[in-house]
Amino acid sequence: MLSILFYATLFFLALIGLNELIRYASYLLFAPKNNQCVLVVPLNDNEDAEIKLRGAIEKINLLGGADATQLIVLDLGLDELTRDVCYRIASASRQITLLKKEEFVQYMQARS
Repeated sequence: MLSILFYATLFFLALIGLNELIRYASYLLFAPKNNQCVLVVPLNDNEDAEIKLRGAIEKINLLGGADATQLIVLDLGLDELTRDVCYRIASASRQITLLKKEEFVQYMQARS
């Protein structure tokens, strides 16, 4: 009985490992290579800014990391406390840029 439980657990863990290998291989095959992309996250007072910002950072890591992707946080009327949190997170990462709506238009015109 104990050996059946052992082999069932081993089989289950092997399936999980195989699933992770397939996921990682598909990520390597389909992830963008040497492409510059810009991810824009619009934030206002009524949103969980920190959670959305950290989620966007994780998405950047999946898209190729700091060198391939630029994250722009678009300030659509953040209050002072939320803006401070965003600045604190942005200061820890060089791929994050905080812009107001007017600055965003100028930034995108300069990039094109």
